[in-house]
Amino acid sequence: MLYYIVRRLIQGLFVFVVVLIFSFSLQYFLPHGALNPAFLVCAQHQTIGCIQSFATKYGLNQPYFVRLWQYIWGVFVHQNLGLSFHDSPPQVTGILRLYIPRTFWLAFSSLLLSVLIGLPVGIYQAWRRNRPFDYVATGITFIMYSTPAFVIGFLLLDAFAINSFHLPDSPPSGVHPWAMFTDPKGFILPVVTLTALSIAFLSRFMRSSVIDVLVQDFIRTARAKGCSTRQVLFRHTFR
Repeated sequence: MLYYIVRRLIQGLFVFVVVLIFSFSLQYFLPHGALNPAFLVCAQHQTIGCIQSFATKYGLNQPYFVRLWQYIWGVFVHQNLGLSFHDSPPQVTGILRLYIPRTFWLAFSSLLLSVLIGLPVGIYQAWRRNRPFDYVATGITFIMYSTPAFVIGFLLLDAFAINSFHLPDSPPSGVHPWAMFTDPKGFILPVVTLTALSIAFLSRFMRSSVIDVLVQDFIRTARAKGCSTRQVLFRHTFR
């Protein structure tokens, strides 16, 4: 077991280093290579002096392997992921600190809602299989499951942000990570989009699982012993 854990840790570390090298090297494929941030920041004042000054300040004119070593050393020793010249705060760690809690709460909220909705729907579909509700729910979930997330997002934007209700088309930017609880209106559409995809998967999975269980011998035995429908469903099948 210890050997397995150590081997997995070494493999994960190797993959992490490869990803770091790959992501660091992507900048050299941009139009201006490693100097692309200098051209971006200088913008309207793309003079040679401005570009050289910026490149010298941030070490963009250093050789590839020198910059790569400094980047890897900063990540592992100082936990410094570098700077972002597009966003504020400029530190990448600050950007992650801002958006990771938002992403976590978005994912957690959608997961909680999808479990609360998808599991009961799947169970009821299995219990009432080949009935009108089962056919309608199956059709809806197939459509939701096969539709890409961005398409569902655009449809919800068109329906609830543009044509009616006028909900915010995106969460507010540059706010506190816990803004989902203080100003939840802007997070409604993202949560609904993620929830719709998860409901489709969970309901289909639960329906097939419950149907497989309902034909087992212990379910027939429970019914033969006189268990009610609710007891069979929740005491035996759901377990």
